[in-house]
Amino acid sequence: MKTKTLLLPNQSLYGKSWRDHLLIHPAAELFPRMSPAELRALGEDIKQNGLTSPIVLWSDRKSPGVLLDGRNRLDAIEMATGPVTVGAPSIMAGKEFLALDKVIVLDKSVDPYGFVISANIHRRHLSIEDKDRLIVKVLQADPTKSNRQVAEMVKASHPHVAKVRKQAEKAGDVETVTTSIDTKGRKQPSRRNRIPKFRKRSWCSAPPPPNAFAHLWAARRTTTSAPPATARPSACARAARSWKMKRTGSNGRTSRSRRRSPN
Repeated sequence: MKTKTLLLPNQSLYGKSWRDHLLIHPAAELFPRMSPAELRALGEDIKQNGLTSPIVLWSDRKSPGVLLDGRNRLDAIEMATGPVTVGAPSIMAGKEFLALDKVIVLDKSVDPYGFVISANIHRRHLSIEDKDRLIVKVLQADPTKSNRQVAEMVKASHPHVAKVRKQAEKAGDVETVTTSIDTKGRKQPSRRNRIPKFRKRSWCSAPPPPNAFAHLWAARRTTTSAPPATARPSACARAARSWKMKRTGSNGRTSRSRRRSPN
């Protein structure tokens, strides 16, 4: 079965696309591509007004530079003018287009994922679903990133990142790790064991019910001196009874020593 090669406008079989000689970094795939109509409009704008935002390459000094940011712009230029050749620091396309000093090369000291997100997060109006997919892609690339670090990159709250991470780990889309790297580059446990907090309870913390002393007064009216075994008073009731007996006499009246002297 033969497969057909899909060619962009103004591109022949003899002209090579920029994709044939320039590799794309996985971080460049974090954001979706533009539609053909949007690419066509962007290409006409670049053709008339020039390339305002530079193309960014990334290199680790061991391999040739790969495209980090600008794939939509290169596709738009290719649709409007012809095959594009990227050679730092300039870009050539077709017979008339030339952009000087419009290619930037970054080294490994720059985080490629952080750069792509920082460069594109303010250009696009992302929905909640798009931002969730972006969080999952960042976690798939580096699961050791902490929730706060990812939240700072994608401009979201760290509880929301933790929620998305938990759902992705449960679905098997993101690897579960035991340690993570915080914003300061330190290794921290990904989940901390919470120590339960015990509240100190007083032996008489709750107030007694309204009828807590009913059996005590009933026992005083009869000959029995103690309440029945089935209605044993609580600690609060016993303490209150002891305090009451000290303040009053055995007959239930206030003692003479505690009576007020007449003025």
